[in-house]
Amino acid sequence: MPGPAPEPKQTRFYGSVVLDPDQYNRQIAKINEMIIDQLRFSHATLELRLEIQATQPDGFDPSIVKRVSDSAETPASPPAASTRSKRGIAVGFRRTESPEPHSPPLSPLSPLTM
Repeated sequence: MPGPAPEPKQTRFYGSVVLDPDQYNRQIAKINEMIIDQLRFSHATLELRLEIQATQPDGFDPSIVKRVSDSAETPASPPAASTRSKRGIAVGFRRTESPEPHSPPLSPLSPLTM
């Protein structure tokens, strides 16, 4: 009689977390240490994304719009998709009356103790 079937292995990790704008450096370092490094050391294939959302009720100063947009256009590698800036950063400013862009639901990470 054959033994019990082996437990299926976990093959995928995904997560998202909302960062505190006043402590993001510390939080990113902790996420890197506790999660990203562990996955990288296991030779996992990683795909990392960073999404930034900012609002300014009085509207962004044109100089900020230019600086942020120019920063995203600065050439860097690897080459980006044609729908993105040269850095691969999808950026855009819009007016508040525009509809919110669609974002797929994300699975939250357990809260990190920071």
